[in-house]
Amino acid sequence: MFSNEEAAELLGLPKKVNGNSVINLSEAQKRLTLIAPSTPEYSFLAEITLNKKIDFKVSLHHQENSTFIGLLRIDYRGRHTNPETATASLPDKFKPYIGTTFGIDEPHMHYYVAGYKPLVWALPLSAQGFPVPSINSEADKIDAILKFAKEINVTTHLTVQSSII
Repeated sequence: MFSNEEAAELLGLPKKVNGNSVINLSEAQKRLTLIAPSTPEYSFLAEITLNKKIDFKVSLHHQENSTFIGLLRIDYRGRHTNPETATASLPDKFKPYIGTTFGIDEPHMHYYVAGYKPLVWALPLSAQGFPVPSINSEADKIDAILKFAKEINVTTHLTVQSSII
């Protein structure tokens, strides 16, 4: 594991898609392998998931050997409850949300926080200023993917194809 500062550095690294950068929204899941050209020892996995449990989510994981450590994820129409206790490593921005439960109608962003299981802490999207606060159309999904890519510093141009339906 790593510190909160190291996690922030990993998020900030410029990343390129290693392989196909086309995302088809008719697929239930799409995984993109990302590399950091300036730091080739780091690799990442970005994942877009569309299913009945969580309408839509996008996530970034740091890959280390055969393990994946979650760094950032956005859930639209997912449920989540934050931990009830705070450690010294918990950044102040999470403290008002100790024990908070997010219902399916409150999109939220999960973060890596040192000293906790990855992605166990979340903040409401409304408090994060993320430019796609909710998903109401396929255009919103496309916009969310592209804005998330910007948030995690993907420099490769992504092509997002609409579903046939």
